[in-house]
Amino acid sequence: MGTVVWQFENARGQQRTYELYQRLEKQQMEERTVVPVGSFIGKSDLIKYYDDVLVRVRRTDSLGGGGEFHMYRGPALLASYPSQGTNPGTSQLYVEGTWTEFIGSTDPQSDYNRCRGIKFPMGDALAGPFQQLTVKGLTYPEVVELVATNRGPDCAPVPASYMRVLYYDRHAGIVRMVSDSGEVWDRLP
Repeated sequence: MGTVVWQFENARGQQRTYELYQRLEKQQMEERTVVPVGSFIGKSDLIKYYDDVLVRVRRTDSLGGGGEFHMYRGPALLASYPSQGTNPGTSQLYVEGTWTEFIGSTDPQSDYNRCRGIKFPMGDALAGPFQQLTVKGLTYPEVVELVATNRGPDCAPVPASYMRVLYYDRHAGIVRMVSDSGEVWDRLP
């Protein structure tokens, strides 16, 4: 992966710069020979498949920070067909992540992300419809709005400069951030 930089600017001209510094991608398949009912001849059938992408981002200015986004499609589950085939409709896309300066959600999937995690839509909700957002003259067609929920009592308080809303385009990544105080940070083209 070549160097990818996201640069954001607020209305006062202040900037924040983030670098996508790591991308880990993994795909895995498993095949099994199955014998259809009434036959003596088996055939090889794909029974599991999953793909997994992890992208890590770091803030490169003096304050540090960043986060990571983990996108994965779970394996299709074995169906209850006599041939023990697969039911591809059982494989869903999941996304989870963290952002250091995000207020967070109390109900993401893992305890690690509990106080700073990003709650993405799940399954079919990731198939759209999406909102369209124009930022600094560029139109992003597949944007998901990620809104922080109230933090639980075990989470430390955070300043109003932490982000309450992230606008995430499925192809471009984060394109806009809005802090708890209402300050907007738009990504520069």
